[in-house]
Amino acid sequence: MKYELSESGDISILELREQRLIYENLDPIQEQFISLVESGKRQILIDLSGVEYIDSFAVGFIMDMYRRLSAQGGSLRLSGLQARVKKILTITRVDNVIDIHPNIDDAIKAFES
Repeated sequence: MKYELSESGDISILELREQRLIYENLDPIQEQFISLVESGKRQILIDLSGVEYIDSFAVGFIMDMYRRLSAQGGSLRLSGLQARVKKILTITRVDNVIDIHPNIDDAIKAFES
């Protein structure tokens, strides 16, 4: 899994750099996410603008990370969904649980408000 980790204030930003977020490539991003939470990060943004497809394991991963972060009093946001990914997250109703924003800047503003 290719990704870039950056920060904007207290917000950790994981920009995923794979076209497909699927079972076979979830481990590195899951390990990074868990590391962030265990180190005390409570505001995490996953940018999916480079991702064209996600499978059911990736949906489960996103929901698991949401639950893990929420249990620690934190919040997770997603940004940059391409049409196919947005459709999958709408069908699975993830969009009813996790805040989704068109881009990183809008998501950062939402954390700050």
